[in-house]
Amino acid sequence: MASASKVVFILGAGPRIGISVAKRFLKDGYKVAIGKRNPQSLQDPELKDMYSVAVDVAQPSSVASAFKEVTENLGIPQLVVYNAALATFPADPTNPFDIAPDAFQQDIAVNATGAYTALHHATSGFLQLKEQDRTVAPAFIATGNLTPFMPNPLFVTLGTGKSALAYLINIANKAYKERGLRFYYVAKTSPEGGPPQVDGPEYAEAFLQIAKGELGGEGWEVRFTVNNEGNIVEKSH
Repeated sequence: MASASKVVFILGAGPRIGISVAKRFLKDGYKVAIGKRNPQSLQDPELKDMYSVAVDVAQPSSVASAFKEVTENLGIPQLVVYNAALATFPADPTNPFDIAPDAFQQDIAVNATGAYTALHHATSGFLQLKEQDRTVAPAFIATGNLTPFMPNPLFVTLGTGKSALAYLINIANKAYKERGLRFYYVAKTSPEGGPPQVDGPEYAEAFLQIAKGELGGEGWEVRFTVNNEGNIVEKSH
């Protein structure tokens, strides 16, 4: 069981990954906070012990307020999961730049700018935690996919945002690894290494293993799959 002092803050409460991550970490004894635009919509009885906070990740002031609220009510998050994402698809996949610039800007605000804002506040908290206890190993986990490495015109806004997110995580790992902070861009793959079927509980289990230091190691990019026995297996890339 995790120590009761461990706090995880999940930004983005999607019905597959975000909610699954919250349930898995609650089960493991973490204090769990989840941020979404409308937290009142969370009616799952399995989440009754979770702290919910309203946040619009596209607005830096909203992200700042959410981190402040979580810290004041639960403590400084030792683990932050950035799971927010937004995608606009072109009507014609062969003409990706037909997407309106305003829609592109809106998606980037969620996929990249919001992630930067979360990294800004998470890292500040992580450094405070390290000052209080040098043995803690704070971690920032970004829900990734393969779009930065396997470009597809259909995912022009999402892939651009995820590429920026992957770059930010790479930079964070380079800048803060020696200070004991951990940053991961995590993507599930098929057993062959291609795009997978998204499964929330599998992502949740992978994230928990990363938090415990059982998956990911010192690298920033983590790709995983699930073997025939249902176990999480890290994929080389």
